[in-house]
Amino acid sequence: MPRSVLRRSLGLLIGWTLLACGPSSAPVAPQAAPAAPATSASTSVPITTQPAARAPVHVSVGVLAVSAQAPFAIAEERGYFAEEGLEVELQRFDSGARMVAPLAAGQLDAGMGSHSAGLFNALATGIGIKIVASNQFNTTGRSPSAIVVRKDLYDAGFRSGPDIRGKTIAVTALGTTVHANVGRYLERFGIGPEEVHIVELSQPDMNVSLANGGIDLANQSEPLVTLGAEQGILVRLHGVDEVYPDRESSVILYGQQFIDHQPEAARRLMVAYLRAVRDFEDAFRKRREQDAVLDILTTRLPIRDRALWLRMYENGALLYINPDGRANAESIAWDQDWMLRLGLVRQRVDMAQVIDNRFVDYAVERLGPYQP
Repeated sequence: MPRSVLRRSLGLLIGWTLLACGPSSAPVAPQAAPAAPATSASTSVPITTQPAARAPVHVSVGVLAVSAQAPFAIAEERGYFAEEGLEVELQRFDSGARMVAPLAAGQLDAGMGSHSAGLFNALATGIGIKIVASNQFNTTGRSPSAIVVRKDLYDAGFRSGPDIRGKTIAVTALGTTVHANVGRYLERFGIGPEEVHIVELSQPDMNVSLANGGIDLANQSEPLVTLGAEQGILVRLHGVDEVYPDRESSVILYGQQFIDHQPEAARRLMVAYLRAVRDFEDAFRKRREQDAVLDILTTRLPIRDRALWLRMYENGALLYINPDGRANAESIAWDQDWMLRLGLVRQRVDMAQVIDNRFVDYAVERLGPYQP
């Protein structure tokens, strides 16, 4: 391998390590909630129903060390959980799949993660988990996930279409939303899954493999898309919003025991979550209290560079979460059907039995619809 490529690959690994340095992926104790709620709030209408004075209800929430954790970090820092009478313990996991068993057993109340073949297969057995809200949504002009190609291959003339055939494409894992994104990409250009080579790689390893020629394309996520483009190793071909419009990439899950035994806490948790979602959106879309929100993001999340957050927004690659909370049921159903066709899902699950909108509806009733 040329020394220039080795140096570049090593630089990528060091850069990602510095970017992601912070809490480990193992479950950890959360930071203490502030002594007094922050006075800055979202632009929604004032909350008229306040929780009665009483001992706070303990709620455990599984989170991942990714940008979609932003609402939980904001809600904790700004005291939104405390205002709702909740004592929220954020437990960090290294994958959403590891949350399924504790959610079903009542050891975890809520969590964030992508819907996958594993989740659909578990739901088909009647496991007690519900999808209750959106956590990452690829909407027009806001797509933190993208199909990327090696820059040298692009410079040599590669374009989406017949050129895709025979290429090696990386996904994080089979049977995931990332895998389904690639499925939609191939379908758009009339390419069958048997006409390409799909391999599994972690997101940091995708950029290293693009740099050394080990793979040709990948479904990569931010901030590695922006960083990879700036380092000259990849070209962003299509945002996922182009190949898969209105794509629901990640969701909020509630355990059935939490819903059944703590319904009021489940409703109030959603209020705090959506308040924080709106703060995040307002900080970039309206530049409302942007510095204060960026302080939270760069302190609590793996992306420590304030300018990088702003570049992602300017490039149409920043995380987007529906400020009114509802997950896109059609997108989730399409993923299930696609995985069913590939034999990754054994039995179709009725979305009406999986998605429970009562909690986002309650939160929007209290907060009012989001005003863009």
